[in-house]
This record gives sequence, structure tokens and C-alpha cells, in this order.
Amino acid sequence: MDQFVTVIPELGLVRITHDDEIDLSIMLTTRRAAGRRLREHNFHRLLIDVRQVPRPPQTLDSFEIASSHHLDLPADVRVALLVAPRHEPDARFSENVSQNRGFNLQLFTAEADALAWLAESP
Repeated sequence: MDQFVTVIPELGLVRITHDDEIDLSIMLTTRRAAGRRLREHNFHRLLIDVRQVPRPPQTLDSFEIASSHHLDLPADVRVALLVAPRHEPDARFSENVSQNRGFNLQLFTAEADALAWLAESP
């Protein structure tokens, strides 16, 4: 799943980009690869871009991924979840679950807003 993970040194972040159907297995494998890249580069910013995904994950898959970030990601990571506006209501669930588990994850529909938030000091 490394083909979905990009390191962007000039921004000090790792980016996950999905542009097709995703399921829990894909999300978990990709998150694991992103966590490795974050640690390798000592980065604390992660952008997850799922704007091109045709359908949001099933609710149980969203819960599983959002409630288990601690398994793969550094505790101090800032995560911007970039979604298509039509998927925003579904993605709010993931944002809430992540935040309730102590992760600094924010939902965005505009890439410029996501990048600006990631660039802020924690």
C-alpha cells in the first residue's frame, strides 16, 4: 500500500491519497505505511485525501479505523482528513471517534484549509 503514501519533505508531512474504493484492510495497511514514514522522517503531520473515493467506508469500518490510530500513528500527530463535500456528514463520525480517542484529527473539504491547519503549531 506504499503506492498510496507520499512523503512531502518541504511541508514536513506524509500524505495518503485514495482515489478508488477502499475497505478496512486497505485503510489499515495504508495507515501502517504512513505511520512508518512519519517515524522515519520524524514528521508529525498527516494528510489523508479521500476526495476521489466514490463511497465512504461502512460505519463499522469507519469506527474501527478511527478508534485505532494509536496502533500505527505517533501520539502527537496532527491528521487532516480531506473529503468530498458530499461525504462530509459520514466523515464527521470518523472525526468524532478519533477526537474522542485523543487524536488531533480535523475534517476538511478544501485542501488549502487542510494544509493551513497542518502548518499551524500544535
